[in-house]
Amino acid sequence: MVIAIIGILAGLLLPAIQQAREAARRMSCSSNIRQFGIALLNYEYSYKLLPAMAAGWGLANPRTGMTQLPDDIPAFSGYVGMLPMMEQQVLFNQIDSGFTQRSPAPTIVFLGYGMRVGGAWVPPWGSNTVYQPSRTQIGFFRCPSDPGRLNPSSVTSHARVNYVFNMGDNIIGTGANSIDNDTFRGPFPRGFQLPLAALTDGTSNTIMFGEIATARGQADPTFGAAAPQNNPPTQGRAILMASNRTDAGAASLDVMLCRQTVRGGIYPTPTTGTTVFSSAQGGSWLRPHTTFIGFQTINGPNSASCGVTGTPGTRINTAGSYHFGGAHVVTFDNAVKFIPNEIDTTNTTPGATPADYTAPGRNGNTQTNNWNSPSPFGVWGALGTRGSADDVGVMPGA
Repeated sequence: MVIAIIGILAGLLLPAIQQAREAARRMSCSSNIRQFGIALLNYEYSYKLLPAMAAGWGLANPRTGMTQLPDDIPAFSGYVGMLPMMEQQVLFNQIDSGFTQRSPAPTIVFLGYGMRVGGAWVPPWGSNTVYQPSRTQIGFFRCPSDPGRLNPSSVTSHARVNYVFNMGDNIIGTGANSIDNDTFRGPFPRGFQLPLAALTDGTSNTIMFGEIATARGQADPTFGAAAPQNNPPTQGRAILMASNRTDAGAASLDVMLCRQTVRGGIYPTPTTGTTVFSSAQGGSWLRPHTTFIGFQTINGPNSASCGVTGTPGTRINTAGSYHFGGAHVVTFDNAVKFIPNEIDTTNTTPGATPADYTAPGRNGNTQTNNWNSPSPFGVWGALGTRGSADDVGVMPGA
């Protein structure tokens, strides 16, 4: 009888203990993203500019005698410039001045920003290199609720991140390799920097960083096809699909079709055909691609992330977490908010065609009609834009 009573009490207490632990993890996660906000504001105080989402050498300023692949422009994430403000000066010096890989053999000497001695630039995520800075896990880059981890036995696995750059509400331009085109509506372009004054929507109405979830386990993060899965959860995964619309001469995604790929927090396995997934979200804090270190305010937290198969730049990357009900963001006034999954993402003035739900964007000199207009994705979209005169109203998650 005593044992039975103890068992019943333990069963009653276990959920309360689990909830208490998750509450502590969620509080720690909130503290981590605030540290990102402090570091960015210190960066802006020092340089009077916001960091770029991606940086490093590129075609505009190539190093002498080096070759350049289009997919490596720019070469490193915007976190690199913020490392000294994150008490990571030693790691910054490794990236800036060089790193020597001694294992596995042979020894490879890298100069600053991943250039290997001998001419060609070698990506720090190459399959035959162990560029240690990309495998260095910074503690507060991770949310303790996220179970995903680096795979120490694989050279293609890298240190992860749960707090990523806000790329606004557009699709076109967020993955562009050019470092000199204005192809975004968020505060962090690729390859060039904005002043704080560019946030005309207001610092309290513009998201700085948002939380994302990474794939469970130690699976190597990939852009392309992953192993087939039955009803996988949305956390850390994107469903790859064909584009079915062309806007302004550039491939784009149907936002409504993307949203329909999720039911109850999972991607339901289709009865016919093969579903292709990417597990790259947050899979490497050093890589410069939006899929790894960015998100868009198009679909609400913990909903669908989608991409065009074989086109890394044409994707919708969605915020998310392993917390219940939403995900954290920090705005430019360094206020941390927990955004509910149900935040408004609707178009309040829909037109006669589905094209009115197309994400704004620009491709070269061609732009969509609503490039400078308020976001078509409700309050969530408005929080992502930096200067579109959006009416945010009451800040959600307060």
